[in-house]
Amino acid sequence: MANNYLNIRVLKAINGQHTDLMNLIESEEDYIHMVREKSGSLMASACLVGTALASEKHHDSVNKYAEHIGIIA
Repeated sequence: MANNYLNIRVLKAINGQHTDLMNLIESEEDYIHMVREKSGSLMASACLVGTALASEKHHDSVNKYAEHIGIIA
């Protein structure tokens, strides 16, 4: 489970980085989506791997707040 979280979130972060490098941002909504994929996914991967190793609960809520922390950062 932890490996899956790491793999999926890192691939999303790479996709967000590609969007950024290709300069495909045309609106504020596009920017937030790109940052959610880049920073939000990396923060979520760290939090979800820890959560998966410690418990089988709260993965959805951890993902949500971790993405928001990543966007803020």
